[in-house]
Amino acid sequence: MRKTLLDVQIAVEEVGWGYHVTRLFGAGEVNGAQRIATVDQIARYRTPRMILRAPAILDLAGDLRRLGLTATPADGDWLDVTPGSVSKASALEHVRDTLGVAREFTIGVGDGLNDLPMFAWAARAVAMGQACDVVIEAADHVTGTIDEQGLVAVLRALAPTPVAPHLSSPATHVVSRVG
Repeated sequence: MRKTLLDVQIAVEEVGWGYHVTRLFGAGEVNGAQRIATVDQIARYRTPRMILRAPAILDLAGDLRRLGLTATPADGDWLDVTPGSVSKASALEHVRDTLGVAREFTIGVGDGLNDLPMFAWAARAVAMGQACDVVIEAADHVTGTIDEQGLVAVLRALAPTPVAPHLSSPATHVVSRVG
């Protein structure tokens, strides 16, 4: 890959800490700390997630998938790469099964292309208001944006009794139906 895309920016996640990166990502682009590492050092880390960023990176998504990996575009120059068996959907299925929650009581809320497998898994899928059209079209419902506290509206709609009424906000609108 480095031979194909000489300027690829790579990050591998260290769960609970942050990322080992070939170049620093901008503020807010990745969660947690960042530490510069060489490609050889990065290749030694066991990781649940790798980020690949380069102008033509989406061209490699098919090759990565043929290797059994999940390659999900998060932007035009950004791929999230995980083992083929790891996704938000697989993690939520593990939690659902462990807790004994019936499938019909599952919900997924998201705003990115990497949320599409979770939407397919969930009994109800809710897109955040800032999501792109593809994500909104895949959802059953749409809520407000992050700034509108759209997730709060979803959680309030699910709660059997009012939740923390002292936290009133503009996000009191009801989740809308798509389509």
